[in-house]
Amino acid sequence: MAFKEIGKITESRYSRIRDKIITLDGIYNLAKTVQEEYSQNLEKDKYQSISFTAICFDDSRYESEDLSLFSKDSILNKKRVESINISYSSSALKLVIDIDLRHGNAAYDYGNSIRVKGGNSVWVNGIIKKLEETVSSFTPQNTFVRKYKVWLNIIFGLSLGWFFLTIYSYILSFIPFTPKKDTAEWIILLQRICKKYPLVEHALMALLGFPVTINPAISFTNKLYSLWPRIEIQIGPEHTFIESRRRRYILGAFVLVALPLLLSFISSFIVNK
Repeated sequence: MAFKEIGKITESRYSRIRDKIITLDGIYNLAKTVQEEYSQNLEKDKYQSISFTAICFDDSRYESEDLSLFSKDSILNKKRVESINISYSSSALKLVIDIDLRHGNAAYDYGNSIRVKGGNSVWVNGIIKKLEETVSSFTPQNTFVRKYKVWLNIIFGLSLGWFFLTIYSYILSFIPFTPKKDTAEWIILLQRICKKYPLVEHALMALLGFPVTINPAISFTNKLYSLWPRIEIQIGPEHTFIESRRRRYILGAFVLVALPLLLSFISSFIVNK
């Protein structure tokens, strides 16, 4: 791409990458765009540099100046990749392209970004747009847990509270109990209401158990949150995609256990009503 430098002024553009599932094909397309810029400017600056880097979870590191690192028969297909960097720079032309991707929920999206710098605004904006279009074609990550994290904490807290007190009440039912003659009238009234309206009883059990179970509920929601990281790099053998495997396990547990229990509870409530 032909361009003309404007004095000593350079422009930088920064683009965050969020909520994406990164595959080897996607990385190859990003690297290909950068490689094309390198090839076009090779005659203008023979000292320019380009590098492709991949760091894996087993602490191995692979670097190359060739796109073959991200090809289908690459060594990376046998590894679980943790982070990727694609870098190009030309001192003579004052050009910089830097793409950094890290698996997980990085604080403030650190390490998940595209940075383009150059002395020509048209070039800078053109390259950043190309790269953003490639990123937009990546599979989007599910953000349901992140969006509704507070509500999930409350729902899980109430559900666990109800379950905890249901089990507790069931255990107490085996212990002989004779009500006192001086039992408060409001307790007797509450017992009558709960007996007449089972839904009120279940709601009270959930609310009373909530203070005890809110902390376990928050821990459970945080575990779910970690299964849908902002950036999920799926490069390597499929069995190493831990988050993806655990999501399937949770879905299976919900379909086979939680859903039948929920339907059973609803049907028993309707029958008793």
